[in-house]
Amino acid sequence: MKIKVVVLIAFALQLVFAQTTVGLKDVYSSKFKFGNILNGNTVNNNTMKQLVLREFNSITPENELKPDATIVQNGSTNTNVKVQLGSGAKAILQFCQDNNIPVRGHTLVWHSQTPGWFFRENFNASGAVVSTAVMDQRMESYIKNMFELITTSYPRLNLYAYDVVNEASSESGGPRTAGSDAGNGQSMWVQVYKDNSFIEKAFTYARKYAPKTTKLFYNDYNEYISAKRNYIANSIVKPLKEKGLLDGMGMQSHLDVRTGSNPYPTASDYGAAITTYKNLGVEIHVSELDATIDNGNESYFSAQATYYKNIMTEILNKGGSAVTAVVIWGIRDDQSWRSSRKPLVFDANGNKKAAYNELVKLIPESDWGKTGSSSSVAVSSSSSKASSSSTAASSSSRASSSSVASSSSIRSSSSVNVASSSSGASSSSSTGTISSSSIAVSSSSNITESSSSSEEALSSSSSEEDTTPILGFGLSTQGSQLITYYSLKGEPLGNAKPQKAGIYIVKQGYSVKKIVVR
Repeated sequence: MKIKVVVLIAFALQLVFAQTTVGLKDVYSSKFKFGNILNGNTVNNNTMKQLVLREFNSITPENELKPDATIVQNGSTNTNVKVQLGSGAKAILQFCQDNNIPVRGHTLVWHSQTPGWFFRENFNASGAVVSTAVMDQRMESYIKNMFELITTSYPRLNLYAYDVVNEASSESGGPRTAGSDAGNGQSMWVQVYKDNSFIEKAFTYARKYAPKTTKLFYNDYNEYISAKRNYIANSIVKPLKEKGLLDGMGMQSHLDVRTGSNPYPTASDYGAAITTYKNLGVEIHVSELDATIDNGNESYFSAQATYYKNIMTEILNKGGSAVTAVVIWGIRDDQSWRSSRKPLVFDANGNKKAAYNELVKLIPESDWGKTGSSSSVAVSSSSSKASSSSTAASSSSRASSSSVASSSSIRSSSSVNVASSSSGASSSSSTGTISSSSIAVSSSSNITESSSSSEEALSSSSSEEDTTPILGFGLSTQGSQLITYYSLKGEPLGNAKPQKAGIYIVKQGYSVKKIVVR
């Protein structure tokens, strides 16, 4: 089949891309990575993947790398603990590898979601509790085998951080209570070791076996309560940092707006915790951010937006360069582990909430897309599999006003009318720096079949690529420098060059060009 592409569609698509591809990752690119989570369901949802590609440049598997999902009972021995990656973990890690999205591993050593038999003789739930010497062997083997499995299975994956130990502090500071009732906060790790000495051992093993580029974190919640904060800082983070075993502190940040008049914690208390950890000389990841409202009452959305703004202001002002990642714990409200209290920045339909808009307003538009040292993303080689990273954009999400950046993000002087049936954009006038005149693109003129000698013939037997610059935006290189490929309909295809013959749009920063892959 021979295809002729009218060049005007490229001009129109540039406007669509500028409006729909600016996300939180771009807004905050000069500050830190801005991430979210995926699980076995959301990673198989094309709408969710499209939103992730637009908004985020860090992914944490929600449950898929936790001990209960990865430790294999059958065949394990004290010196060789069998591990596995389930279908959800595989899909998440493949998606991230294909799209060059850095991954935060979560988590290795935790009192919760770890099988009871892991601490008992013969890996049997009825067995006696093992000795510390045996547990040392099992812990080292598990950590070694997990890093080995991930790195060998996904050699191009950017596993940039890992929560080595999670939630080892009691609310009052100090070790958790020994016992098998994790639901009530008891810890089998403390049951075996009698104290928190297992923490240093876990970091010792992680430092030994983790990739050199993987930063190692301690992660905890209520990390802003004074007694717990001081214990974490002085008894865990500081000594491990001094021994070269730990790189950073993960502040989970499961917060509560309530009605807005009595949020917990206050922004100032949260900021004080940031200062405490920053003064230890470690990196800080806000690792599981969400902020609930009482009874999910949407009348509190405004208060929620203000709270998000205040918390982010503390992160920016108190954390500074020490904060290298902020991760929101859930994409849409209906997918949150606290869904009844609507804690996220996208509602159940994927629309941007007021909280999202307040986060965007905090960063001057002139800083959008600028790359800081903490948020750089490596582009993979052209051998990446484009097929596994392709996602179909739903027409509703492309047309929704919630997925379009404010027109103020595009400095302009002209108008472009784009037919909705051809580009997925609204037919209403939008502003963009295109030319001094109005350009109309009809649905019938975008792509036409013809035998004209001026057509661009495509052959699936060749990988030759023709490149045609189609528009130089008047914004220099303020967009994200990560290369992204799109179909002519504006559907994101990931960051790897498509292998299938065809015509594509490639965007890097606010520079967009058409390519023909032959």
